[in-house]
Amino acid sequence: MDTLVDSAMGLLALRPAATMDEIAESAGIGRATLFRRFASRDLLVRELSRQAVSSYVDVVAGSTLREDRPSIALRRLAWALAELAPRYGLLALQPLSERVESEILLAADAADEEIKDLIRRGQSGGEFRVDLPAEWIAQSLTWLIVGAADGLRLKTVAEADVPRLVSESILAIAARGES
Repeated sequence: MDTLVDSAMGLLALRPAATMDEIAESAGIGRATLFRRFASRDLLVRELSRQAVSSYVDVVAGSTLREDRPSIALRRLAWALAELAPRYGLLALQPLSERVESEILLAADAADEEIKDLIRRGQSGGEFRVDLPAEWIAQSLTWLIVGAADGLRLKTVAEADVPRLVSESILAIAARGES
């Protein structure tokens, strides 16, 4: 990844409302150089969001969700996705045009379906709650990661704790309680 994109990602993770001037300064380049590369903040955020979705898709694809019991696979997946939180988590809060947001959501569709299939498998096997829709549990995982990123920004959570906190939290949400 190039220094400019890396720097922009780091700054937006800490300060989601950072301006293009602040992004240029953090990258150690002039405003004109930044605007030659990304003509607008929207184009920069769009590129960063595409990278975030690509990383998300790669993590889901590499998580071998069908090889273990659903609870083990969900824990492993949540841990791996939580490791993306410091870098990409707050991009979910960046405004995107409806068309760009649709493109990004479409790029994540197959990965989202794999997660929902894992949850449904856990529900049908008796490991996960059936009173919560698989879609809700999957969305909860996404927002736990965003919340973890915000906790990092606010310094209310340590980066080393994020994977454990996210994986334990999603399992607490999904797990079928003993009656």
